[in-house]
Amino acid sequence: MYSISDKRSSVKMLQRYLNKIYEKEMTINQNGVFDEVTLLALNKFQKDNNLDIKEYADYETFSALYSSYIKKQKKLEAQKKNSNVQFPIQRGETSLFVARINHIMSEILIYYSLYWISPKGDYFSNITEEAIRIIRGIFGFEDSDTIDELLYLRLIDEFESINLIKSNEGDYFS
Repeated sequence: MYSISDKRSSVKMLQRYLNKIYEKEMTINQNGVFDEVTLLALNKFQKDNNLDIKEYADYETFSALYSSYIKKQKKLEAQKKNSNVQFPIQRGETSLFVARINHIMSEILIYYSLYWISPKGDYFSNITEEAIRIIRGIFGFEDSDTIDELLYLRLIDEFESINLIKSNEGDYFS
């Protein structure tokens, strides 16, 4: 897909993704040239992600790289938006952030046809705990009744995916 001597805007994208993922370890010049430094970073990424180490970025590598980049971006965005939020969030807490999480979980549960549980409001109640346990089970997460940062990011991803499906296929839940 992309190899040494390629010079395209796609290589700049590849370099930008590698820079974001390895921002504390190395810097890759985002010049659109697939050079030795880009190859070293790419091979490090392939090794770190148990991919075949190649002299180029194939579809599998680029997909994994893009996914890692998006996860890191979302994590950084969540940290910015919620810089005052301390994880884990647990029963008894009250805030607009808890209200947002309750709303997101309600939408996810409705999507999975679990209408009977619907956490509401800005309070982390026993209903919120029950919803968390159900959703953790859906996602294959370890059982817990708190919201950690990883669960929060997964909730956001699922909520965005559901909204994308609704917008592409029509909202069948109205």
